[in-house]
Amino acid sequence: MPYKNIHWIKIKLEIMNDKRFLFDLDDGQKLLFLGLLMLAGATNNYVPDDENFLKNRLNLSESTQNIRKNLSKILSIFPKTVSRNGFLKFKNFNRLHNYIRECPGSALGVPKEALDKNRIDKNRIDRLLTTFSTLKTYPRDSWMPQDQARNTNAAKRILQRSPKDEEVENGLLWLAEDAKKNGYNWTLETLDKKWLDYQASKVKVSYE
Repeated sequence: MPYKNIHWIKIKLEIMNDKRFLFDLDDGQKLLFLGLLMLAGATNNYVPDDENFLKNRLNLSESTQNIRKNLSKILSIFPKTVSRNGFLKFKNFNRLHNYIRECPGSALGVPKEALDKNRIDKNRIDRLLTTFSTLKTYPRDSWMPQDQARNTNAAKRILQRSPKDEEVENGLLWLAEDAKKNGYNWTLETLDKKWLDYQASKVKVSYE
């Protein structure tokens, strides 16, 4: 798929000269360490310190007990890899992380100009996320990194459905009422899934 903004984790060739990596870790621990580097990029250096999460996210075949054992070994050998407040973090993340904000094209050769046409304005995304946060009484400053990523992706999909912010916000209000009436929990992803139902309902609701 074409992409413009890229998050890289630099696995430098120097790691092949790092005796700790080469000789102090077994194969499973090496794989886990490389997986942690990639997850750090995906979570902005907030990888859940949870062996079940790591097993599922990295599709590891080892037991959760072995994953915890391997993780403990990594933490003991690499002092710049730490566990704090329920998250695994790299103290040298800024050196490992290389976020390219502007890319002239994509890996598939799609011109930057073509990609720009499909971009969703960041102000629209921010407005939708704020409206969602207000309706759910779920302050954005309490969101975990994975919540931010999931909600942002859902917001982009929803905004691609309609160029009108008012229609999108009415959709949120409709969903909140429908969820309250029918007794289910909802998220931005729910609106994306129920968009056709919203369009068919022709219901317009507004703030009191």
